[in-house]
Amino acid sequence: MVTMTTTPAHGDLERSREALLTPDVRERLRTVVPVLVAVLLLFGAAVAGFVALGELLDLGVWLVGAD
Repeated sequence: MVTMTTTPAHGDLERSREALLTPDVRERLRTVVPVLVAVLLLFGAAVAGFVALGELLDLGVWLVGAD
């Protein structure tokens, strides 16, 4: 059995995209995306801080042990 699929015309694609982005969905994305970006940036800064702190402690142990 052979099944053929067709791609929708350009207008159908636009209509389906508009159906997905209703005003409620757009409003939710408008509020969720900035919060998600802020949380990811905060997490990245915390990870970078822990890495820098580990390197700083390693340097301190090396300097104390050099005497």
